[in-house]
Amino acid sequence: SPLSFWRGDGDEAFINYAFSVRIFCITCAAMKLGIMFFLLLPILGTAYSLWRIWQILPLNTGFKAGIVVLLALSIVLLFVDFGLGLNRVPISIAVPMYEIGTSSIFILLYVVMLFGLLDLGRLVHIVPSSLLINSAKGSLAMLFLIVGIFVYGNVHYRNKVRRPIELITARSLKQPFKIVMMSDLHQIGTYSEYLVAELHNK
Repeated sequence: SPLSFWRGDGDEAFINYAFSVRIFCITCAAMKLGIMFFLLLPILGTAYSLWRIWQILPLNTGFKAGIVVLLALSIVLLFVDFGLGLNRVPISIAVPMYEIGTSSIFILLYVVMLFGLLDLGRLVHIVPSSLLINSAKGSLAMLFLIVGIFVYGNVHYRNKVRRPIELITARSLKQPFKIVMMSDLHQIGTYSEYLVAELHNK
């Protein structure tokens, strides 16, 4: 039986117990390392992207610092959203906080991938270094590419549509039923209510 593992006298019972405690401690340590690694990824990605943005911008130190600080604050806003809770602020503030904070992590992902590809191209002598250091052409190319990707994605995201689906059943119904299904409402609370109201108005 499952309880037989814990039954025994003397050294056998102690060894079984010590083995279980050791497995539990290893599992907890692995989970902590996994969480730390998961939290470390956006920090490393932010540091890498901000460093590359600082290098590619053909501006003086003051303008570079202002742009980098604003971008860093947009990333920090994501953690503020989850730590503070959007239900504690008015909807007029919660909506831009949510949109800026959640959008920043996806923009960061694409910026890291693009800079990673550019750095790889530089290492194999496909991309000239002059395009990545104090380069107006490189800065504009990155800006137009990122803006184009996310404008395209945002247009499709906001194009919420109703799709009627006809369900056929062999059972006889006393009256017709209307079933409403919704998806991708990840943020509960105030912002979800805002999305429901927006969809209902359509």
